[in-house]
Amino acid sequence: MALDVDTHNPLRRPGELVGLVQAILDGDPNDETSWLEWKSGLDLTSARGRFHVGKGVLGLANRLPAPAAANCGGAGYVVVGVEPGNLTGVESVDPAQLDDGLSPYLGGA
Repeated sequence: MALDVDTHNPLRRPGELVGLVQAILDGDPNDETSWLEWKSGLDLTSARGRFHVGKGVLGLANRLPAPAAANCGGAGYVVVGVEPGNLTGVESVDPAQLDDGLSPYLGGA
């Protein structure tokens, strides 16, 4: 079963991103794709949580360009705090601190 979300263009607007979260929540555990990875139960202030997010970002960044472009204009999404049937959310994290915490896994700027 495919996620119920339009992937013809990148999802950028708040309503589109909310729709993506809802599609994941309503989806099947087997719906994870090459352009989307979801994680629940991660603490983004911990090295372990940041490692898992960084790993997901690197996986999306290493896709072949032509197949990647087939969905969401090549954009990829790591969504934290939701999985099919389970909306856990995450503790609020300062974006600058999250960026600093992901930097060691993503190679900085």
